[in-house]
Amino acid sequence: PDTFSLALKQLNVNNIDTWAINLGPIDTNYRFLAAHWLNYTKIHPIDGESFSIKSEKEDSVHVFERIQQNLSRRKYLDSLSDSSMVWEQLRFFQEEHGLNPDGKLGNNTVKALNESSEHLANRVTLAMERLRTINAKPKKYVRINLPEFMLYFIENDTLRTAHRVIIGKVTNQTPELESV
Repeated sequence: PDTFSLALKQLNVNNIDTWAINLGPIDTNYRFLAAHWLNYTKIHPIDGESFSIKSEKEDSVHVFERIQQNLSRRKYLDSLSDSSMVWEQLRFFQEEHGLNPDGKLGNNTVKALNESSEHLANRVTLAMERLRTINAKPKKYVRINLPEFMLYFIENDTLRTAHRVIIGKVTNQTPELESV
């Protein structure tokens, strides 16, 4: 066995993923994000390749071909996939990336498809670092997730209630605040 395997045995670690997640804080958001990120990286390769897919309005001739290339590169498709599988996997891609899984090539789907997996990895790492370095949370608090348009009331690390919210615009921005 190699040195790394011996070190894990000395630490009495059977699952490296669980061990790595447990190195972080006991925050449920951090652990949820870390676990899902580990699962995602096992399936999809991390590389710096970005794409330049345009919307269907801008490039209706080549858009299907570029989507197919992009999804194949990300391991959503294999070489035997037909056109119906491309649209099905596009919906799966949208769902995995928190987008509306409608199978259409809207602005947010174009942005997600054009983003390199390395850039996505950097964003997830930054989010995990923010969660890791947040000061200890009070027993009761409200968290608002602006991109999701949701407000969460959390008590003793348990979600008590969730509500949809409306947020401001560029000209009338929603203020950020923290209060104890």
